Amino acid sequence: YDFHILGCDMDRYAAGRAFVDRFFVAPSARHTKAYGAFLHALLSRERPDYMILISEPEIEYYNLHRREFRRHKTRIIAHNSRILGTFLDKYRTIRFLESHGIACPRTFLLKEYDGQLRYTILLKERSGYGGKGLVKITDDEEFRFYTKRSRGTPILQEYITDDGGEYTATVFGRKQRY
Repeated sequence: YDFHILGCDMDRYAAGRAFVDRFFVAPSARHTKAYGAFLHALLSRERPDYMILISEPEIEYYNLHRREFRRHKTRIIAHNSRILGTFLDKYRTIRFLESHGIACPRTFLLKEYDGQLRYTILLKERSGYGGKGLVKITDDEEFRFYTKRSRGTPILQEYITDDGGEYTATVFGRKQRY
């Protein structure tokens, strides 16, 4: 195959730089103006055929600004807004999976929670990733402490022991099915 792979990361020493032909240091996708300017400049200058977004902040950014990317000829590989709107939101993901008969931990929005779970419970950001904002709560005192300090629209979730492993989920999509 005749192709060149471009890569970017916030970390100039990212391990992935060893697997690309050209590497660029990118601002955080959380710094939306700088990140957007960086991506548009990169796409205009390098004119890649495809772009694959990897991290949740990048995917969230693209989902919110996808119309701005139409001016580039680069094909951006990402799910449609409806899929991303569901699966970048932990609460909506749980409700979607339950509606399709998939067993999930009991989950509540903090604002709707009325003691339905027994300790230990998890407090998480509704749209967080990588364990950021995750708190394991074991009693009423911790519950009061952490819920007072929570931001956004947190969720509370039944804690399931991991028996030495980790539970995670990946979303695959097919255009015809969702």
